[in-house]
Amino acid sequence: MPKIYVANTSRQNWIFNYRSKKVPLFTKDIPSGQQVSIDHLPPEFVDDVIKSLRRLGAIHRDELSQHSKHYHGLVYSTDKPLQIDQFHYGLDEVIDQAESRSVVEATKAAMAADVILNPRNRDRMTGATEAEFEEEVPMRGKKKKTMRITVDPEAGRGDKLPLQ
Repeated sequence: MPKIYVANTSRQNWIFNYRSKKVPLFTKDIPSGQQVSIDHLPPEFVDDVIKSLRRLGAIHRDELSQHSKHYHGLVYSTDKPLQIDQFHYGLDEVIDQAESRSVVEATKAAMAADVILNPRNRDRMTGATEAEFEEEVPMRGKKKKTMRITVDPEAGRGDKLPLQ
């Protein structure tokens, strides 16, 4: 029977559930930082299981270096298990994605604060709105991160934040 290797490079545990009309429900725990194999499926169901994994955000091992912005930490392979350097790369990608989302959300918060502090129909009360964000609990072994965002008063109200 073919095997599907599924690695979890995120910091959260995943539970994968699969069911079809011909296969009873099965559940596979995929703990953080570990890899499991799904090896009890008939060959004709492998593609369906992979489609189900991809709906959860899993990517193929060969796609790991393509910097997918929808990567959540699950990696699958049908030929061989992931190597340790691929695990490290996957974890780095998860952290990069989280940091990118943090920057976008912090920027949105600063822009919202600027709109509240400086309504459209009144004179600006501030020259520029500045917001500072600080990480509450730094990662083990890392120093606390801070971010400062300044909203430019000269920017137009219709300017849009690039979303990822």
